[in-house]
This record gives sequence, C-alpha cells and structure tokens, in this order.
Amino acid sequence: ELKIPLVSYNQALGFLFNDKIGIAVCGTHGKTTSAGMLGKIFKDAGLTPAVLVGGEVLNWKTGALCGRGKYFISEADEYQEKFLTLKPKAVLITNIEYDHPDYFKNFSQYKNVFKKFIQRIEPAGICIGFEEDKAVREVLKNSKVKKIFFSQKKQKKIFGKIKLKIPGQHNKLNALGVFLAARHFGIAEKKILKSLESFKGMRRRLELKNNPKSQFLIIDDYAHHPTEIKASLEALKETFPKRKIIVAFQPHTFSRTKAFFSDFSAAFDKADTVVILDIYGSAREKKGKINSKDLVKKLKQICLRRQEKMDVYYTPSISECRRFFKNIIKVNRNKSQRYILLTMGAGDVWKATENLL
Repeated sequence: ELKIPLVSYNQALGFLFNDKIGIAVCGTHGKTTSAGMLGKIFKDAGLTPAVLVGGEVLNWKTGALCGRGKYFISEADEYQEKFLTLKPKAVLITNIEYDHPDYFKNFSQYKNVFKKFIQRIEPAGICIGFEEDKAVREVLKNSKVKKIFFSQKKQKKIFGKIKLKIPGQHNKLNALGVFLAARHFGIAEKKILKSLESFKGMRRRLELKNNPKSQFLIIDDYAHHPTEIKASLEALKETFPKRKIIVAFQPHTFSRTKAFFSDFSAAFDKADTVVILDIYGSAREKKGKINSKDLVKKLKQICLRRQEKMDVYYTPSISECRRFFKNIIKVNRNKSQRYILLTMGAGDVWKATENLL
C-alpha cells in the first residue's frame, strides 16, 4: 500500500552480493561451515568483508557481517534454484549429492542447476571444486571457467598443515577448499592457517553444548541427509572412541525421508543407540506417505540381519525424547561409562537436551 518494493530473500541477496566482489560457497554438504571459515579468514586478514551464511559462526555469535570492504562472501543455496540471482567472481563447491527431492525430481535436474550457476561466474572468475566428487567433476567438465581442484592427495602438504578445533575429516577437507579460495585472493598462508585453527565452528554443526569432560557430553548437529549423518557419527567416533553414542534423530521432510529411506537405514552404524522422532514436515510439507515408525522398523531389521548390538527406539515427541535422555542419565550417572547424547536433524530436535543437565 505504501508502494515499498517487495523482493524475495534471494533477490535481495543478489542485489547486495553482485555490487561487490562476490565469493559464493555452494554444495550439498558443508557449505555453511565452509562459508563461515572463509568469512572468518577474510575478516581476520583485515579485509572487512560482508558475510552472510545460513548459520551462526560461534566466533562472532552471528551469521552476518556488514563489512565495508570490497568482498561479499555468501553461502549459496541451490534449493528452488535460489542461488541463480548471484553473479560470483569465485565459487567454491564442497560436493554435489542428490538432495531436495521435493523440488528436484532426479539427480540430473539437481546437477543441472549447479551447471547453470557455474555459467554465472564473471569473466576472469574461478571455480574451486572437490576433485574426488564425481558429480563436481561432471558439472565442471565442459565449463570454460578457470578451475582449481582440491583433494587430500593433490594438496597433501597443505592438508597436513591444517589444524581445526572442530572434529571430522570432512571438515578438514572443506577447510582445504577454503584455504585455496583464500590463497587465490592473496591472503598469506600463515594468516589462513592461524584463522582456521581458531575457528570455533557453527551453531548446530557438531556443536558441543557442555563441558567435553562431562560424563554425558551433549552435542547438537544439523545433519539431515544420510551422508551428513554418517560423516558426523564417524567424526564423533574418531574423536571420542570410548564414549557410547546415543543419537536422537528427527527426519526432515517426508519427501527426503522417502527418497533416501534405504540410505537413512544404513547411516547410523557408528551409533550405539538410535532414537527416532516423528518427521519434521516444516513449512514445505504437512503430511506424507511415510512415517518414522517405518524407519524404526527398517533399522531394527538391519540390526537383526547384521547381528549388530544397536538399540533402536521410537519416541515421537520432543518431550518423550527428553524423558528418554533423562532416564539414560539417571540409570548410568554412577557408572564409569561415558556417553554422547546427540540430537540430530534440521528441525527442533535440539530442544530435547535444552537445560538437560
């Protein structure tokens, strides 16, 4: 009524991003953490960048910086082709694996939107991609843009120098891509490594919620895709090998649960106990033809077939999940065994351990 222009989030981001030297971080997994790392490096190097990522950088307690420098670093979201409003000078691709089945009907459609995005890189721009990812190589195959590929083997010396506070080989690989992006823009190696070493991570990305020495270590993680779940559990098992992992997982959207049903069933093999909550439908979907009981049944069948000692339970609500965790603490608090109480999912599952101790 007041004739104020109304634009979508991605249009507004494009308006701001395209006015500067834009560096976009995209990919199915790890883009939020990678964008946070890269923004921190540029800030620590004194370049006063504008930064916008889809999560809170724990070092800053915010996901955005209104820097007045010439760079704009942003997480680029492929969902609904949102990132096609951006015209980047540089793009970092962490990986490409089929996701968002509610919008992209197959993997070919999903890969195609990344190809479109690469075509939007400005002349004399660059794309940095993870070499060991077949889909990344395919997306970049016929592109005329300058390319830099990264892998642990290709940059073995640099990879060995990277030290992180956050756990997981996947985080270290993403940090390698970030390192190469920062070096391309002239930031010194020592400054990059120092910044990465002091990076505290992102809110809801393997986030430690209490003292790491506690008998019951509470961790919250945003993982909602089978590959992310597997990577997070492997990282925790590697970092805390003697702790038992009790994970409460809240599936995110009915379409994703259905599309990756078999993959979800095989993603929890590093856990000792798995608790499945009802599917978090979000604003996108209110109902579906699959439910969490189906996933619990499938997990139990797999454990029986493989003769694995993993306990699987269905606790539909946040309150029931909270009671489950409370009982674990009550029964085991006087024992020597140490635990990880892990909430996992893109919904509100984190509430289950809020003020738990």
